[in-house]
Amino acid sequence: MRCTHPERFPRIDLNVHKGRQGDGFHFAHPTMRHVFSLRRFTASAVAVACAVSGFAVATASPATASVGGSIPAVASAYIDAATPAAAHVNEPGGLPVGLWRDDAGHFHLSRAFYTFDLSAYAGATVSRAALTVEDLSVADCSKPSSVAAFRAAAFTAPTWLQPPAQEALLDSTPEYVQPACPGYESWDITAEIAAALAAGRSSLTVELRLTGLRELDRRYARRYSSAGAIHLTYNKAPAVPSEFRVDGDLCGQDPLPVTTATPSISVAPHDPEGDLTAATFAVWPESDPLRRAEFPATANGIGYSIASVPPGTLVDDGVYLLSARSVDGDGAASAWAGPCRLYFDDHPPAAAPTVSSDVYPPGLSGMGSGLPRVLGRFTFSANGDTDVVGFRWGIGAAGTYQAADRPGGTATIEWTPQLTGDYHLVVLGVDRAGNTSPQADYAFRVASDQPVVEDHDPDAAFGQPRTITFHPVASGVVEYVYTFKDNTVHIVPAEADGTATVVLVPNMAGGGELTVYSRSADGYRSTTSYSTILPRSWPTITSEQYPTGGVVGAPAGTPGVFVVTSYLPNVVSYSYRFDNGKKTTAATDADGNLVIEFTPTTPGPHTLAIGFGFLADGTMIDGTAYTFVVG
Repeated sequence: MRCTHPERFPRIDLNVHKGRQGDGFHFAHPTMRHVFSLRRFTASAVAVACAVSGFAVATASPATASVGGSIPAVASAYIDAATPAAAHVNEPGGLPVGLWRDDAGHFHLSRAFYTFDLSAYAGATVSRAALTVEDLSVADCSKPSSVAAFRAAAFTAPTWLQPPAQEALLDSTPEYVQPACPGYESWDITAEIAAALAAGRSSLTVELRLTGLRELDRRYARRYSSAGAIHLTYNKAPAVPSEFRVDGDLCGQDPLPVTTATPSISVAPHDPEGDLTAATFAVWPESDPLRRAEFPATANGIGYSIASVPPGTLVDDGVYLLSARSVDGDGAASAWAGPCRLYFDDHPPAAAPTVSSDVYPPGLSGMGSGLPRVLGRFTFSANGDTDVVGFRWGIGAAGTYQAADRPGGTATIEWTPQLTGDYHLVVLGVDRAGNTSPQADYAFRVASDQPVVEDHDPDAAFGQPRTITFHPVASGVVEYVYTFKDNTVHIVPAEADGTATVVLVPNMAGGGELTVYSRSADGYRSTTSYSTILPRSWPTITSEQYPTGGVVGAPAGTPGVFVVTSYLPNVVSYSYRFDNGKKTTAATDADGNLVIEFTPTTPGPHTLAIGFGFLADGTMIDGTAYTFVVG
């Protein structure tokens, strides 16, 4: 593979003598031709050089974290013995090295200098570095490149009389990075770059010169491009990781609660080169740094590393510190991250808290206490268990946290039930790590706020008006909404005392269902009250032989007379039967009454059932039952 075509230059034999002042040097030079052959090179250097000259070279992705980089020269200069007081800085036309003759026939002796800015690679670890410079011309390709690279002092305007001080030899054996002459020459300066970065130096000046008598031999002269570059393989230490999580929770200012001895931990490692970077974790008690345990991540992906704290690391209840550092494929590690604080405790409180309330005392029996929309205060107590620092509570399930007034103390919450009914308040004691105690189940009943229905005419007959008063239970009642017998909705305003009175007329046997609820000024609707308004239409029954009420009547076989007296006028008939006997329909007398004769044959209880009666217009009225005991 080659990137340029070699050209041929004359071999120069030097015969030097000093001429007059200003004449420089005079030479004689027979010529010979030779193509320079490559003596040693590396794959990376070839790739770098060909990339510089415009050719692409495919290389395998590195298995490590190291990457390639290039540092271009920020300044170039040469010094010339023919113009000893002149500075040649960043001039076009390249940098001559060795003995050369200009177009006017004057001889010159030159050395070249390059300055490189290393600041972008501060902190990097260098595994290979080479100074690579393009040949613009070579005097004789049959001669090996004998230009040595030296570290030199920084320059501003160097001259032959005041050159940059030479500090150290870097490489005296340059390589061609391709089998061509002229081509690209390379000097191994790995050790120098590594030392410079390790020492924190931000720049490097390199001097290129021929050494010994070869500096005075025209055959070894060459001219270099001023665009020199350092190509290097390097690795920067990863950045400090971030985003500590413990069992999915992100670390913050307060210690994260941990209730298991082997929690899952994760962190986001970072690498400036974008490499897949792992993490190493460390955990130790805050009170005992000597018990520090370090362990690697067990899984790594893009942007995360995870592990579980090894068993036996979290032992004693208390505060632990968690740290991590990023580690790349070359083993380079970041600094340790500032620790995340954990609070470990895997011993939950032993006893359930107690609960009390004056407004809503416990129990599901009776009518209940309190009313909907009445503020209730509930007090939770840890009963002196100092492990408990707060409580979780809720209706049916504990979800809301309330801190205790002190470890082992109490907390009072306010809650207002909105509806009548039974409630179950669930309360758990919570320790500092989040462990919870056994559950306390506080069951209570909220009394009904449905209106009270007062019937002023409970004995009103069928078809007669009934005066009904609605009494409020809820507060601030301004009106009542009721239905009677059908789905027609009626609204009646409340008086100043919250009551309202209506007149209802049942017009059929069995009465009608009355539903009513109150509405308050703020729009609150109470629970609905249900009542059945029963008009009086059923008859009464009497018997001298067989009275009711549990009194033992006449002996079996004694004829009995049962008188059915109507409550309403114009009753024309009733149906009846004794026990499970045959039903009989009989007409009433002129007064609407009915006399029934019956002789029981067995002792013990018996029942006379009066079925529905009928008025003359066909209206059905209620019947009744009469129970008696035969002796």
